[in-house]
Amino acid sequence: MSFPAPRVTLPAGPDILRTYLGAFVCLEILFGGLVWILVASSNVPLPLLQGWVMFVSVTAFFFSLLFLGMFLSGMVTQIDANWNFMDYAYHFQCLSSILEPFYWKQQSHPCMICIAIQP
Repeated sequence: MSFPAPRVTLPAGPDILRTYLGAFVCLEILFGGLVWILVASSNVPLPLLQGWVMFVSVTAFFFSLLFLGMFLSGMVTQIDANWNFMDYAYHFQCLSSILEPFYWKQQSHPCMICIAIQP
């Protein structure tokens, strides 16, 4: 039994900028670059978290730029892949990478919220 080849339901070329995906990727590029600049120019108390935030913002910036470039150039029509799943997997990985420092911070200070509430 053979399965049909996955098809790209997202437009290729400049039409991608008229979709939600194009708008979100442009915002990821913009905010990834801003976070990259702001974190690099600030002094964060935990250097490990600063390094992780820099890694995630630079990686998300370049991969979003590559992802958008592939759609703008029309290369997605020539690569046989499920681009809808690739988009979902990429954004899920970015979200989990962004939320990971919050988990680290909570694990290192489990009663931080309780201490802040007490008079």
